[in-house]
Amino acid sequence: MRRWRTLPEGTEAVGPPLGHGPLTALFAAGLDAGRLASAYLLAGPPGVGKRHFARWAVRLTQCAARKGTEPCGTCNPCRASLSGNDPCFVEVAFREEKGEHESMVEAARRFAAEALRAAAPGRRCFYLLPNIQDYSLALQNSLLKTLEEPPAGVTFFLTADRPEQVLETIVSRCQEFQFLPLAHADLIRVLEARGFPSRQAGELALLSAGRVDLALKFATEPYRRLLAWFRELDAQPAPDFLVAADEATVLAEDLEGEEGAAGQDRPKLAELAALHLRHFFASSLELAREHYLAFHILNLASEELLGAREALAGSGHPMLCLEQYFRVAFERRAQILRFSHTALNV
Repeated sequence: MRRWRTLPEGTEAVGPPLGHGPLTALFAAGLDAGRLASAYLLAGPPGVGKRHFARWAVRLTQCAARKGTEPCGTCNPCRASLSGNDPCFVEVAFREEKGEHESMVEAARRFAAEALRAAAPGRRCFYLLPNIQDYSLALQNSLLKTLEEPPAGVTFFLTADRPEQVLETIVSRCQEFQFLPLAHADLIRVLEARGFPSRQAGELALLSAGRVDLALKFATEPYRRLLAWFRELDAQPAPDFLVAADEATVLAEDLEGEEGAAGQDRPKLAELAALHLRHFFASSLELAREHYLAFHILNLASEELLGAREALAGSGHPMLCLEQYFRVAFERRAQILRFSHTALNV
């Protein structure tokens, strides 16, 4: 078991995470009515602000000068939270560490005992347990007893990217908040607040499907190089899919691969194709809007490229699949360009 206080990444906003107004309003209304649950399940895709929500909720609960959904940001609890030094807020991850002999179930029991000791009159403690969908069945069952008999003065925040993999008995003992991907405009605002220029923030938001973690990932190397290469391909009047496949194998060498399989070509090429598919759709969408046939072709292309990318991920002949992927991509983009230009000339 690992136990630590959460440190914000950079300067965290005092207020609630952007894009989740109904959820923040619901939590604040419950707090104003004196209804603070013993456990909350924050469910939804990764990278949309679930941990930020938990930190904000703790700030709001502890702040004596809050207004609506806004903590004051200047009182001692707010300053402690923003600095990452709040003694009442602890993030806990259950994972095996090298050299540890304690089982995860034993760690869960020890955690429950610590939570019980932390409860004290006049003091509320908060625990964040991220990614509980990854917990084993035995570990989830061990934590269930703590949720069934929660210590007074303790509130748990559980996050789950895939809530369907969490025990129903755990879900039933939590107040569930369902998170959705961020709206395009909200994601741009989040990225701009992190220092990205407006144009780059807009490009990353188009690629990231409402997820901050993907946007930040695509802003780093080697993904920046790949995106620049994709734009170079777009600028070519008739790119050669065989040449593109050869270049892709070189550019993909620095990728980690979807399964983190360093040194294995297939996962890396599948990761490259997945990024190109995002780029293809984002860069072609504006063109396709000009003509209904172009939009129809974009839909067909997305289905075909997704199938080609899935074939690449499971094929024993990745180069052949990659060549097929780029052949379809280049042919469909040429068709979209042809119809969109026709629409502009009408």
